[in-house]
Amino acid sequence: MIKKIFFITCILCSIQLSAAYFWFELENFPPMARHRSIAFSIGQKGYMGLGHINAGGQSSESDDFWEYDPASDSWTQKATFPGGGRYAAVGFCIGKKGYVGTGDTGGSYSDDFWEYNPLDNSWLQKPNVPGGMRGGAVGMGINGKGYVGMGFGSDFYEYDPLSSTWATKATFPGTGFDYLGVFVLATKGYVGLGIGGNDFWEYDPATDIWTSKALYPGGIRFSPTCFAINGRGYIGLGADPGYVDYKDFFEYEPVTDTWQAMPDFKGARRHYMPAFSIGNKAYAGSGTNGTNLKDFWVFYDPTQF
Repeated sequence: MIKKIFFITCILCSIQLSAAYFWFELENFPPMARHRSIAFSIGQKGYMGLGHINAGGQSSESDDFWEYDPASDSWTQKATFPGGGRYAAVGFCIGKKGYVGTGDTGGSYSDDFWEYNPLDNSWLQKPNVPGGMRGGAVGMGINGKGYVGMGFGSDFYEYDPLSSTWATKATFPGTGFDYLGVFVLATKGYVGLGIGGNDFWEYDPATDIWTSKALYPGGIRFSPTCFAINGRGYIGLGADPGYVDYKDFFEYEPVTDTWQAMPDFKGARRHYMPAFSIGNKAYAGSGTNGTNLKDFWVFYDPTQF
């Protein structure tokens, strides 16, 4: 059940009027408030889980995993992540399966890697991510392959689910290596920002080449919220090096390599908030601004429907 509705009309940019966007606040993410969770979508369902709970005198790493159905605005708890509680892991999908791995297990890091099958609600361990243990890494799925890297370094790897093997790919040339922003548009990945940077890069798996793109206009930002809908990418929120939290959002147009300011997020400013996309809508929730959060939101352009 939708609790709050906000209507936002975007600004006039140059001579073109940007589309009108809605922020809807949805039912809360049902477990305890947390941050540094993972999120991805498979088909018409979204998935969120894991994360760090540190409120009310409690500090723990979660291993729970939840499915979101946008048709009913409802959550269903799914099979517990078998790798144990953790946060700052990677989570993404390749085709009809999800992949989760690496992350902070509470004082130590991991390099394990797991496949989730929604058809039978099962997990299967896969070969570890190469290059050593890490947290705050980047993960994305493009054209039937998975990509994991960064998080304490600039190394980058490709995962082939058909052969269940890893291959070393071109080193990430950017400035920031931890808690970067990432989204996928068509056949290319976009990665940037992170601790120490606001540079932004395009990765082409077909050529294994990184190409520098227009700087993110919001300045140095780590742990931003990122997603892609309607052929464009969106990055916002996050924190600067002084842990000042933001609620701004910017839209990236890949054809012209330009950024445009969008309406601010209508919830509380924060960082460590994951997001996933289903069709032409993006969903995001949880995170922290010093207080753990569990609210959950949808962002979309109604002119696309």
